[in-house]
Amino acid sequence: MTGWHRSILAGWVALGLATVPAPAVAQEPPVVRLGVVEVEPLAFMTEDGPAGLFVDLATAVAAAQGWDLRFERVGWDEGMQQLEAGGLDLMPTVAHSAARDSVLDFGAEHVLTVWSQVYRHPGTPIESVLDLDGFRVAVMQGDMNAANFTAFADQFDVTCELLVLDSLAEVFQ
Repeated sequence: MTGWHRSILAGWVALGLATVPAPAVAQEPPVVRLGVVEVEPLAFMTEDGPAGLFVDLATAVAAAQGWDLRFERVGWDEGMQQLEAGGLDLMPTVAHSAARDSVLDFGAEHVLTVWSQVYRHPGTPIESVLDLDGFRVAVMQGDMNAANFTAFADQFDVTCELLVLDSLAEVFQ
């Protein structure tokens, strides 16, 4: 075989080896850590583990994407700190704001729209936000609804004492 024939043969062999698929190497699925803030029925923990609409949705996405999804119970502030620091990958109960948009990535699709509602003790004469003037109002620390409520009350010159609590469960006690 002449020199140029060997070169052509070597080229074909090299090309053939380059196109042969490498043996499959088992890769561990990526671990995705999801913070569960107790916001029933959206996300909450039970004796059997995490539950709720966002938990079911995240579980379906994880199965489709091949993620190893791990749920971690967190308080609101703790979860936000971990999310911003990279200790959590997802936290589904976070409302969008310009300030949060500068440090977090938000999905383009919304699962649901959230609204605020004032709950009162039976017999308390409250029919509108104006009636809250002088009352104590419980809100959750760091919650977008708390910030929106404060801004709304300020628009109407309503002065109420805010009782800032760590969880929705505490707010409803």
